[in-house]
Amino acid sequence: VFEDRNGRLWLGSRKALARVGPDGTVREWTLEGRDALLDGPVEFIAQAPDGTLWLSFAGAGVQRRDAASGRVLD
Repeated sequence: VFEDRNGRLWLGSRKALARVGPDGTVREWTLEGRDALLDGPVEFIAQAPDGTLWLSFAGAGVQRRDAASGRVLD
């Protein structure tokens, strides 16, 4: 569980990533579709000075995401 600078909670698991906004809205990403997760459990979430989220996945690498939209960044 990670809380970003804007008060959003990020919860990572083996097959999903969820974001809970300060107003209680929930958004979820899975292993499929646009902005899919890498195939491995989320081990760590951190936020860079520019606001970008970095997620590490056990045995699968790292992924950058925009904290506001949750979209994967190249």
